[in-house]
Amino acid sequence: MKIFERQKAAAKRIAVALDGMDFDQASATIELLAPLGVGFKAGLEIIMLPDGAADRLIKKIHSLGGWCFFDTKLDDIPPTVENAAANIAKKNVRFFNVHASAGIPAVEAAVKARGSCGVLVVTVLTSIDKESCIRIFGDEPTPKVLQFAREAKAAGAQGIVCSALELEALFEAGILDNDFIAVTPGIRLPDAPPDDQKRTRTPREAMKKGASILVVGRPITKAKDPVGATATFISEVVLAEGEKK
Repeated sequence: MKIFERQKAAAKRIAVALDGMDFDQASATIELLAPLGVGFKAGLEIIMLPDGAADRLIKKIHSLGGWCFFDTKLDDIPPTVENAAANIAKKNVRFFNVHASAGIPAVEAAVKARGSCGVLVVTVLTSIDKESCIRIFGDEPTPKVLQFAREAKAAGAQGIVCSALELEALFEAGILDNDFIAVTPGIRLPDAPPDDQKRTRTPREAMKKGASILVVGRPITKAKDPVGATATFISEVVLAEGEKK
């Protein structure tokens, strides 16, 4: 594969998080970075913008050849999740997600109504440390992520959202494969501040451990040169892919 083709493939494995932005900021970020071939994560702040702003941003992403991860984090009873998923399916996003804590029937309901969208299941947020995980879920992150991932796969989901710290255990358990992927937030370059993330890894570490898609927010969007920062992350993915061979 030629160098340019490797970079193009690597770019598709990065989702730039539009967190903390208003409509104009998100629109400008999409226009700036979409030509590099990356995807975009639209979280709750974007989803809750008034006057159909989220739909307009999704259309802009698609018009520029990009893809969207609609970070809905659905967590409700199965009928409500199914109806919400049916509405999301009309937006033709690449992925949306459901919280594992909603339970297997809720994930199954999302899968039933997903249309052509992929359903991801949120396991343990990367902002949750060991002590908080025990307090919330009754166990440490790795065993809880393994439990949630097995349940998500059994329910027919297309993948999970998890920290890179759990990837090795997920592969050793035989859970992750070509048809069941890991989308990994909490990605930081070496020596970069963790911000509000508690469980982070570098892009190269995450890719070498088997992440399929990296979610990157402030290290790109708050950089002095977002295009240059994005290019750095793309290069890190290319290097990781080479080191895996």
